[in-house]
Amino acid sequence: MRVRAAVETTPTRITGVEDTVVFAPQLSAADRSDPALTLTMHVEVSEDDGATWQPLAHCTFQGGAMAGGAAPAFELGVRNRAGKVFVSEEEGTRFVDLDGQMVRLRLTANRTVDCGARVRTIDTGTPRDDHPLRGPRSIAAAQTKATVIGTGVTSLGVSFAATPTVGNHCVAFCDVHHTALSPPAISCSDNQSNSYSEAVTNVQARVRAEFNTAPIATASGTFTVTIDSGGTSTNMDLGLAEVSGQDTTTPVEASNSGIGSSTSPSSGAVAPAGNALYCAICVAQTVSQAITEEAAGWTLHTENEGGAGVHSEIYQIGSGSKTANWTLATGGNWAAAIVALKEAAAAGGHPTTRRLGKTRFGRPVEIGRQGTRVI
Repeated sequence: MRVRAAVETTPTRITGVEDTVVFAPQLSAADRSDPALTLTMHVEVSEDDGATWQPLAHCTFQGGAMAGGAAPAFELGVRNRAGKVFVSEEEGTRFVDLDGQMVRLRLTANRTVDCGARVRTIDTGTPRDDHPLRGPRSIAAAQTKATVIGTGVTSLGVSFAATPTVGNHCVAFCDVHHTALSPPAISCSDNQSNSYSEAVTNVQARVRAEFNTAPIATASGTFTVTIDSGGTSTNMDLGLAEVSGQDTTTPVEASNSGIGSSTSPSSGAVAPAGNALYCAICVAQTVSQAITEEAAGWTLHTENEGGAGVHSEIYQIGSGSKTANWTLATGGNWAAAIVALKEAAAAGGHPTTRRLGKTRFGRPVEIGRQGTRVI
């Protein structure tokens, strides 16, 4: 977006979950290095579903001081049990009741500047009296690669756009559909010698839905994941996701799958103990038909409604029991699967996202080149 007078993000509702809400303008390196640029982030709150907005806090950033560093970010901590936003200052922790209300970020600048903006929530773990804003665990899809379709092949390879980060996790969305036979079993590997495990698979008639995952221990250059049918010519689809912030001991905490021949595919439910990244896939045998993903909470990874393979891959970050559901236009045999990747445990101490300002009962805190001052 291009900012001059004022631009607002889409409002985010505080739902009472134990989150940190992070408002993050995305500035170019050139703008961060420009001492003539002044960018102000205004956090606003609405008690009437967005009809009117009131100021909660704001932070001002000066170009030049941000040179070579990360773009600015602003955090609000939300405590579940109390339903409050808490802020830490020299005089102690204060609380502002925001449970069920909406918050947004408004950006202003002293000159025209190209600037993206995002709002995200992070499960921050059990609040602590000594430092309520704990280091966020923040499981995320660091990058995804759209599903590639292979017709009449024995293997299929797909590469990430960027080299993944060692320590993250690779998730392979796999589906197989054969015109005359039960779909063959597949193996999964990459050109970096990482070790893949089959997280879940399910077969219905001539379609297979499957997830394979691997901890990324080695990564350099072009990172290509390949699935192989062991010599059987078939139709295969493969999509990828690189996951960051996952638990390294037990990354896949839960999985499930479903099969059927109706117009309402479902993956079955998974219920991880804490925050997780959920990935789901559905593949249908009947070709060239519409497939519709359940809208609530899910992000579309890839969808194909024509040709040899009707399939849909979706993902979301959250907690609790979740089931992925789809609707097929004409039905037919289908297979679906879901996995939940466990989030790493939070470390104590300061948040990994830079704290730039907090509010005390509506009194804004401004941070600039000269430091912090209460308005």
